[in-house]
Amino acid sequence: MYVGLLPTWGDKVTPQWGDGPVIFNEENAEIYGATLAKRYAHYWNILWILGGDRPVIYKQKVDGVEIERDDRPIWRAMAKGIESVLGTNAFITYHPSGGPNSTSQFIHTEPWLDMNAFQSGHGSREAEAWNWVLRDLALKPHKPTLDMEPCYEDHPVNPWDGKWTRKERGYFTAYDVRARTYRSVFAGACGVIYGHHEIWQFLNPDLYPPSNVGDTLIPWQAAAKAEGAYQMQHLKKLMLSRPYYSARADQNLVTSRQGSDYKDLIIASRDENGTFAFIYLPQNAPISVDLKKITGEKKNITWYDPRTGKSLKEKDATGKGVVTFTPPKGGQDWVLIIDDATYKYKTP
Repeated sequence: MYVGLLPTWGDKVTPQWGDGPVIFNEENAEIYGATLAKRYAHYWNILWILGGDRPVIYKQKVDGVEIERDDRPIWRAMAKGIESVLGTNAFITYHPSGGPNSTSQFIHTEPWLDMNAFQSGHGSREAEAWNWVLRDLALKPHKPTLDMEPCYEDHPVNPWDGKWTRKERGYFTAYDVRARTYRSVFAGACGVIYGHHEIWQFLNPDLYPPSNVGDTLIPWQAAAKAEGAYQMQHLKKLMLSRPYYSARADQNLVTSRQGSDYKDLIIASRDENGTFAFIYLPQNAPISVDLKKITGEKKNITWYDPRTGKSLKEKDATGKGVVTFTPPKGGQDWVLIIDDATYKYKTP
């Protein structure tokens, strides 16, 4: 098990929001980074995460005048302190604020940044995390990227503007979590983050009030057994059932309508050598696939249920033409698996 260690939350660097106080500058940030690195130097399982839900460049009003603030020198100094003890083998990334802005747009070329990250967040269901993955992966030097904070299960959808209602916006469901994370990973994200709204705050209304008006008041102990939390293991098992590092997004697999937005957009991924393909269908509808993208004359066809992790064998397909497949009845979303039969991949 690895630990994502945040040396500080972002409000200790930027005064944008949060309790603060702002205490870091370039000098003490470097000393602090080195101090923590010395303290945990003998632990091999630490992933260093700078930032803490904050942008690195932003607008700030000072005496009524809006100025641009650049905190990169402070974060750079903190990373320098860590690496002064652990060397460049220290794995360091950054947790940005919510929205389409990724670390790739501001600190991609920083030598200390080992992985890009963005936060599709909890403000809307419309966040196109998969497109942000593709954007990051197109950059050079090549770095992995991760949606560090996708929608959390049971989190109210945008509860901060005073207009939230259970009927109009509601909560992010287990389906919302699957629909965002599966498509991000199939697009090429290096992993997935899962969160639950009651667990991040360790919800216990007997001790303190919930953080949002929309809370369902599920105790955090019960939330640990939430539907989506259990289902995340199925995505991991699926991805590790085939060669992991050779998978690439390829929308050209799908010859039928691919969808257009978060509600119905299909994301397809295949082995760069063409030995297998994974296709995520957010809606239960037939799909036509160009089989010439997959090697071998005979193709094994499987439907994978992201709710249960169970696989349902479909009739094998042959040839290299376009074939239409229909998902099993029941269940809103499915994964279509197409394998070159000669490789004898195990059923996930």
